[in-house]
Amino acid sequence: MQANYQGLKDYFLAQSKDENNRSSDWYNRYTNIHKQLKDEFTQNRSVSDVLLKKIWCDADNGVATISQTKIQDKFFELAKDDLRQITIDVINNSDDSTYEQVVKKMESLKEEKKLDKNYKAVIYRLYSLVYPEKFISIVVPRILFQIYNNLNDKFSLNLPNTNDWYQNNIDLKSVLNKKLSPDFDAIKVNVLIWDIYAMQSENTVMNNNVVNKDNNHPLNQILYGPPGTGKTYHTINKALEIIGVDIKDKSREQLKQEFDKRVNSGQIVFTTFHQSLCYEDFIEGIKPVLKDDDEERKDLSYIIEAGIFKQLCNSMTSKVVETSKQKLTDIKGRTIWKMSLGNTNGDDYYVYSKCIENNCIALGYGLDINFSLAKNRAEITQLYQQNNVEISSDFDYQVTSIELFKNRMKLGDLVIVSDGNQKFRAIGEISGEYRHDPNFISEWRGYSQLRNITWHRVYDPSKPINDLFDKNLSQMTLYQLREHVINLNKLEGLLTDSIAVIPEQNRRVLIIDEINRGNISQIFGELITLIEDDKRLGNAEALTVTLPYSKEAFGVPSNLYIIGTMNTADRSVEALDTALRRRFCFTEMLPDPACLVDDNKNPINIDGIVLKDLLTTINKRIERLLDRDHQIGHSYFINVKDKADLANVFNNKVVPLLQEYFFNDYGKIGLVLGKGFFETINNSESVDFANFDDSVLNSLYQEQVIYRLELVNENTIIQALKQTNITNND
Repeated sequence: MQANYQGLKDYFLAQSKDENNRSSDWYNRYTNIHKQLKDEFTQNRSVSDVLLKKIWCDADNGVATISQTKIQDKFFELAKDDLRQITIDVINNSDDSTYEQVVKKMESLKEEKKLDKNYKAVIYRLYSLVYPEKFISIVVPRILFQIYNNLNDKFSLNLPNTNDWYQNNIDLKSVLNKKLSPDFDAIKVNVLIWDIYAMQSENTVMNNNVVNKDNNHPLNQILYGPPGTGKTYHTINKALEIIGVDIKDKSREQLKQEFDKRVNSGQIVFTTFHQSLCYEDFIEGIKPVLKDDDEERKDLSYIIEAGIFKQLCNSMTSKVVETSKQKLTDIKGRTIWKMSLGNTNGDDYYVYSKCIENNCIALGYGLDINFSLAKNRAEITQLYQQNNVEISSDFDYQVTSIELFKNRMKLGDLVIVSDGNQKFRAIGEISGEYRHDPNFISEWRGYSQLRNITWHRVYDPSKPINDLFDKNLSQMTLYQLREHVINLNKLEGLLTDSIAVIPEQNRRVLIIDEINRGNISQIFGELITLIEDDKRLGNAEALTVTLPYSKEAFGVPSNLYIIGTMNTADRSVEALDTALRRRFCFTEMLPDPACLVDDNKNPINIDGIVLKDLLTTINKRIERLLDRDHQIGHSYFINVKDKADLANVFNNKVVPLLQEYFFNDYGKIGLVLGKGFFETINNSESVDFANFDDSVLNSLYQEQVIYRLELVNENTIIQALKQTNITNND
């Protein structure tokens, strides 16, 4: 197939127009350190200690997109001369033989105890710094391979089908340099490639999977009106319609069951705003947690925890990238394990990718010892000691992990692969017994303990913890998950749901009840801009921002619908945050007296009191004395069946609302309800006042009638309402 080079160039040109400030800042920093190294080496034929340390020890030195692995200061001092020579060797020659020598040299430094790891990620970053025209600044091979394959497929670039970090860089950058020059320099291309990956991760640019907008549902809408008008009630119907549920001819009970099902699956999320809610709760913040480490101790630590909104958006951008042909039909009774496969941001990040590719899981404990014959903890401990490994106690996790992995894991058990303690990235089923392979990960003396696995779901990017778990995960490498930690209904949903092909099935709905009770600018922060229709991911004017705590690029998916409710009696529409008002469509919901009918569609009549006429009469008076935002909603009366129900509604709903509306001005309340709800207090009793100016007393105190509200009951409610002067509104 002929390569589409013009399409490739147009693609990068379009992406460059959507660059954000973060990308521009990164480009400048990347350019500056590249120039600094070039100038210093040209002048001195060496690299200074300051610059050398910046290259190898500064995780955020301007080359990589996010903070990556760095060499600790103590190891840098031990290996400084070797690292300087490696840097000079790379500057002098970029061929593959030099690359292989560098990798071997780093491995030997690790064996000599000058380094604690082989730091492949830092090697990759060094090559991207010295040769941006040959190497992309993405140090995670899995991400590089994904970009490589996507660009190759999308534009028919005819690139070789290999998975080698060095060669993939050479091949891809060779094509890009030829076809994008002179419009883009090498560093600009590297920056844009990361932006493309970020957008592709949001399932927008690469897959052109923009939500179908041919529907009658606005992305952002607010239902507003007085209390009791059914705002929250109607959000259920609207949310179900948005995600494609046919609500016609369904009872309220059926709709509520369907709604609860979608809430449990995570397709609909319900929350309520309040005065104490803040950015850290809604977007992300730093939270204290008790951390379980591999020694089974608990220490207080602080983590960056995603809030409700970020969790939902991250869940939407996470896609199934691999699934098994074999369906998992029943999870009841299965033991479920949580396991870590390397560290996403560590030097063993590639362990996960290799396990996915080879359909297995690998345990980092046990070094290269073969535990095939070890039947219990004692025999495991003995093998460790025979290999000069110190075991500190009977509960040493080195022993525990092998015992769990080899002797307690059974065929058919499920494994959830974590990504930190707030995300997970794969779900698999144990399909093989323990086996030992010391050459599985050649770079490490470890990861030689293996078990075969069937991968039922692999996600990219990782899914947020709340899509499966009811609490954060422990950092412990391997442990059994208990029922109070994992949500089995969500797990079953993830394993049985097929990838949606109908647009409505890909939609999510966030319902925010009482949206006006929260401080909008404090809760949404800079993200208030991103919820606009044209700023959503996948649109021509799409925007992303860098979040303040995690430093992650973040955007709002185009298929996330937000429904808010607002009680106008709490705060008027005019007083609402202007930034919120212009980003939402508003639907007014007023009292609907016509809803007050019985099962035969006849107006509800309680001993001559027609409820729809009663409600209409009361609301007309409130609107004249106050405004339309403070009317009484029909929902308070909708379940009234008899006089006792009616009395209860007035005592506990209507009268307290009127007291709040009119600030206990009984005169105005009386104009609304009439004398039947009041008792008259005898004012003939004299009061002795202190000795003071009589003119003051005469001006302030005059004989007057005193009214107090009186509770009604099923015996007095009808007589009280007859004094309300209800108007027939037919």
